[in-house]
Amino acid sequence: MAKQLYHFIGIGGIGMSALARLLLARGQSVRGSDIQQTPLLERLREEGADVRIGHAAEHVEGAQRVVFSSAIASHNPELSEARRLGLPLLHRGELLAEIEREARGIAICGTHGKTTTTAMIHAVLRGAGIDASLALGGIDAALDTNAHLGSDPWFVTEADESDGSFALLDPVIAVVTNVENDHLASDDDLPHLVDAFAEFLGNLPANGLAVVGADDARAASLLSRDLRAAAIGTGLCETAELRAVNPQPRGLTTAFDVVAGDAFLGTVELGVPGAMNVRNAVAAIAVGRHLGIPFPQIADALRAFRGVRRRFDVLCANRRMIVVDDYGHHPTAIRETIATARAYHRGPVIAAFQPHRYSRTALLAREFAQALCAADRVYLAPVYAASEPPIPGVSSASIGEPLAKMGADVTCVASVGDLETRISSDAPSGTLVLMLGAGDITEVAARLARRVEMQTPA
Repeated sequence: MAKQLYHFIGIGGIGMSALARLLLARGQSVRGSDIQQTPLLERLREEGADVRIGHAAEHVEGAQRVVFSSAIASHNPELSEARRLGLPLLHRGELLAEIEREARGIAICGTHGKTTTTAMIHAVLRGAGIDASLALGGIDAALDTNAHLGSDPWFVTEADESDGSFALLDPVIAVVTNVENDHLASDDDLPHLVDAFAEFLGNLPANGLAVVGADDARAASLLSRDLRAAAIGTGLCETAELRAVNPQPRGLTTAFDVVAGDAFLGTVELGVPGAMNVRNAVAAIAVGRHLGIPFPQIADALRAFRGVRRRFDVLCANRRMIVVDDYGHHPTAIRETIATARAYHRGPVIAAFQPHRYSRTALLAREFAQALCAADRVYLAPVYAASEPPIPGVSSASIGEPLAKMGADVTCVASVGDLETRISSDAPSGTLVLMLGAGDITEVAARLARRVEMQTPA
């Protein structure tokens, strides 16, 4: 790859920044812009990127390739200027595919768990001495980054089905964790999404492997499709060819036995909590076994695995309060996260949720309410719009009203920042607080954790 200047519009996005880091590690010149300063942008500067705050047409001057994502509006001034100048434009998925084609790809997709599963698979390969490259939709707690340029030919990456860009990839191994409605306009589109996953798996080579979450009915249906590659169902259910049995929560870890068909392989003491992480781990085990990694080495890697930031990320834990930051922004993920909190903590559980996108809130309001009602108390922040315009009549109250009718103790706050003061004053001692959402609630979670630590006597 000849050295070029890449300009990233929205370089602070978690997927965009991973690609920028990979290019920097390969000796490419990287420039980018984003709307506000963040610690991630500062890290990119330290790694050699020219990062500018705000979007302006002049930022693309001199660029040889301009990278954008589906989150960038068509009228963005940098995108418009790049078109006017005739600069080569690359969607984020196209650049990821370019990088992946130079390696042997392991691609992980699905509605829930793909970031953690990706990190687990990379950890399993590291544990076996395989220095694979990585592009991750989160910050790996062990690596303290979302990207790694490895010396071996394997490349482990998330594959994004939300914008269809996963179809651009050409992996040898693919994982589908589950299939739910997260980015669709209605459930009527779900059969088309299942077909898209089937087409993705159908492109795997004959010597490849499709790993499919058998606990999810839509995903499991992919196992009956006509695939060239070998396929294996994984999970907790009895129909899974490779499955976890006898899961035992142990604080922030989980122990379980692993069975392949009728054969007992051994026990795993997983370094992160929750049933969803057990499912993720079994998928990682399937990939590791396909690559010939001995089970004891796989188990050791999963024991040492410390997760991904913002996935049941315990920011502070003392007798006053436990504050957990979690990316959960879909009803299924929220339900699983609250269940994990219940298994870990015997005291009260508060869920503070910032809905992400008006369209998702409108479509899944009742499902959000049903998931959140498992908490003892719920706080709802205003909707984080992301790139969407408001939808009339859609707000956090769209979730709060059905929650109240279910008998839940629910409070809607005026701004996400209000959560810090309300929860710190309202929550009784011994409460576990889940700060849930894909928006800027993570910043409030960090402030709340610092406040609790400062106010709690040693």
